[in-house]
Amino acid sequence: MGYILGPLLVVLFLSATLGYVERRYGARPPRLRARGTDLAYWLAQAWVFNPASKWMVIAALLPFSVIVSVLRGRPLAMLAAGHGPVLALSGWARALLALLVVDFVGYWMHRAMHRAPLWRAHAIHHSSQHLDWLSAARNHPVAEVLPRVAQGWVVIAIGFPLDTLAWAAPLIAVYALVLHAELPWTFGPLRYVIASPVFHRWHHSSEPAARDKNFAGLFAVIDLLFGTYHMPNGQLPTKFGVDEPMPSGLWAQMKWPFARDARRSS
Repeated sequence: MGYILGPLLVVLFLSATLGYVERRYGARPPRLRARGTDLAYWLAQAWVFNPASKWMVIAALLPFSVIVSVLRGRPLAMLAAGHGPVLALSGWARALLALLVVDFVGYWMHRAMHRAPLWRAHAIHHSSQHLDWLSAARNHPVAEVLPRVAQGWVVIAIGFPLDTLAWAAPLIAVYALVLHAELPWTFGPLRYVIASPVFHRWHHSSEPAARDKNFAGLFAVIDLLFGTYHMPNGQLPTKFGVDEPMPSGLWAQMKWPFARDARRSS
């Protein structure tokens, strides 16, 4: 029962908290039909996609771990505890570096998702025309699994303990709820360091100047360093969505990336 009721209770809690914050500080318009699709994604993520993708990621990381274990000359059990210079860092320094590494890999995977052929799956996430916290759940499983695998490979290769994957990537995923919230927050002078809701709203904007910008999920400074930072002072994006004709509903969108017209449009 907890497996079934847990996601529903979390949605109710977030609707009461983040929903209140959006109404208090933003100007959320009603979008009942789109919210139904996003709610379906939320439940599908919790009940189906996340459990399945977890095993897919493990299946991809295990052989890579064996290879690294052989190259390092360490038993697999010792490799799980971490290896190399990162273990000499203090706990806080290692945690901060792990977040930076995971977000750095996520940045480049996110950029790759904006190019064919991966855009077909990632376009689902950009199909929301009214962005708020619940929109964060609108993701195709392909666009979820590939970045996690890449992040896992890099974390293992550098030498972070394997439990890093158990908290770093989920932490950034939880932070995505705040990023997608309909809030006019820029974080002031920290806008160039930490990703904010306005920063990410520009990423979702369909306005020409905002295309392929603001890929980082946590550290906006990565976009600043690689020339993809875009957050005009005093301006908020008003248009969202994708150029491709996108079907509505979870099941139709799950099939869309593999349809012939979707492949041709990307």
